[in-house]
Amino acid sequence: MAWLLDPRTGRRLPLTDDLVLSLLEDGNCSDLELDDADEEEFVPPVAENEVTASDKEFGVPELTPSQLGVKRSATSLQDNAEAGPSKKRKKPVKIEIPRRKRIWKKTEFIDTFHEYVGHPEPNIVRSPIEYFSEYYNDDFFEQMSVCTNMYYTRKTGRILNCTKPEIKKLYGIHLMMGILSYPRIAMYWRQKICIEAIVSAMTRDRFMLLRNNLHVVESDTPPAGYRVNPLWKVQPVIDAVKQGCNKILRTPGRFSVDEQMIPFTGKCHLRQLLKNKPRPVGLKNFVVTTNEGLMIDFEIYYRNNPVLSHPLGLGPAVVFRLIQSVPPGSCIFFDRYFTTIPLLDELKRLGYHGTGKIMVNRIPERQQISFKEDKTMRRGDIDQRVSNGIVLVKWKDSKAVLTTSNCTGGTAINNIKRYDKIAKCYIDVDAPKIVTFYNTFMGGVDVLDQSMEYYRTYMKTRKWTLKVILHFMDLAVVNAWRLYRCDSLAKGIPKNRIQDLLAFRFEIAETFMNTPDRDRLQSTPLVELQVNLSSRYRPAKNPSIGMRYDGYDHLPVFDDIKAPRKCRLESCSSRSKIRCHCTNGRKSSGYTKVSLGGRERGWPGRQPPCRPQARLARASPQSTHSYREIRSVPPRYYRRRTPRT
Repeated sequence: MAWLLDPRTGRRLPLTDDLVLSLLEDGNCSDLELDDADEEEFVPPVAENEVTASDKEFGVPELTPSQLGVKRSATSLQDNAEAGPSKKRKKPVKIEIPRRKRIWKKTEFIDTFHEYVGHPEPNIVRSPIEYFSEYYNDDFFEQMSVCTNMYYTRKTGRILNCTKPEIKKLYGIHLMMGILSYPRIAMYWRQKICIEAIVSAMTRDRFMLLRNNLHVVESDTPPAGYRVNPLWKVQPVIDAVKQGCNKILRTPGRFSVDEQMIPFTGKCHLRQLLKNKPRPVGLKNFVVTTNEGLMIDFEIYYRNNPVLSHPLGLGPAVVFRLIQSVPPGSCIFFDRYFTTIPLLDELKRLGYHGTGKIMVNRIPERQQISFKEDKTMRRGDIDQRVSNGIVLVKWKDSKAVLTTSNCTGGTAINNIKRYDKIAKCYIDVDAPKIVTFYNTFMGGVDVLDQSMEYYRTYMKTRKWTLKVILHFMDLAVVNAWRLYRCDSLAKGIPKNRIQDLLAFRFEIAETFMNTPDRDRLQSTPLVELQVNLSSRYRPAKNPSIGMRYDGYDHLPVFDDIKAPRKCRLESCSSRSKIRCHCTNGRKSSGYTKVSLGGRERGWPGRQPPCRPQARLARASPQSTHSYREIRSVPPRYYRRRTPRT
């Protein structure tokens, strides 16, 4: 005999004809649709003769005592009235709400057409240091130096005197260590194998002292608003990188959501284990990227994170949190860790398209789906089911793969290449469109991780905070390079003129390691410059763009040579006897074409067009002119450069 659970009393009632008709006449019950069968809803208990507003809302009909099958006497009603409301709280009663079943049909699915534009064309392609400054600016380095000084004073009672230029040099040295990897840190300062750029930037003991006391917060206790946040010690770094990601211009496109590991094998209550990752142990970071690998947003996982809580579970909660940075109309790709059918329904309601692999036990009403068995399917076979705008596609490659989407199905067929072990050659295999799209656009986070592993700053440490700081430093470099590459391609720059990741990271490291120890002076008096000239000519290497235009003590020097030498500018074919010299302990940047009006191509902020017919300074080889004397040369000493015969 069938029974019905009374939502008010929690008792089982016989399902009579009158009760069935009363339930069917109420339309509210039939309109309710819950995709998750495990979802439970609780309401406080009420009296048997009381009907609450929530009962009427859910369409629970009023049942008479005769329908309940309970004989109640007047004495019992009077006793209940005299007793009044009970002070003892009763246990909540579980309510089962009738829901509409999802019916899966074997039919065709109409795909949604995606027409997305590419990366928007920027006004100008900036230098590498400018892209990196979007994540870490001067205010961040100044605050880090203050926090490091405060921590060292509280710890030892002495003064560290850490400055903003030293923090920049510390970052630059770590970036250089990621490029040139040694098994031990002390080897970078060891004789015969030392790195000259690192040795000249900072001593070994000073580097270890700053690295061991590096802090980004002012106190040792969490602030009032961060008591439930276990990441409060590195929260300024996380906020800085998030603000840099928020500055990226977003357009509707294809994005991928996946996990990323912050490698750390020491003791930390935030440590997780993912066996299928190249670095399985560390902090778990959920990331959303474009299909090219440009990170848009991220969220570090920890227990009881309020932004990662949702009735549908952790996987959908991560997707809902990360798509806040994605414009509507975009297509989101995720793996089976995140995919559920209610997630796709909610994404469709919010105006997003979703595609991903799914587990069989997450499919509602899966008992009515009769997919082909894996052993009966041949390579390239496709089986499809559709229900309420959601499609399930089972495809057999070397193994069976189950995918689902609310925008792309398996009706359209594409040909892909697969290796056949029997024929020992590549053959054409039929693949549904949903599978080819998933394989093409899902790997954005994997591209980001692969780029970070090329030149990761990897060193052993017991402090998880230092690992997080170095991880986001590498992440900012890779993301800045990815944005620089997208801007360059959108601007139409040839690929052979676009810097690769190694050159991009090296230029940022060189700029930071050559940071002057003092701020730039507003006005510098014109003084006589004494330079030791060598009889042997050694060509200078081209400096980085950050060092070239930093504006610190770039002065012209007139060399006593017989013939002018070629300009160091790549696009210039002129010759000159005047070169740029840096008086701040840095090397000369080579010979540069100079016009006597004070405009020099290598000086910061002064970038006139370089023309082959530009005028050069004429001076006697027997005399050495200072900067003041060069400016005082009359115009009659100007002459045009004539080609040699």
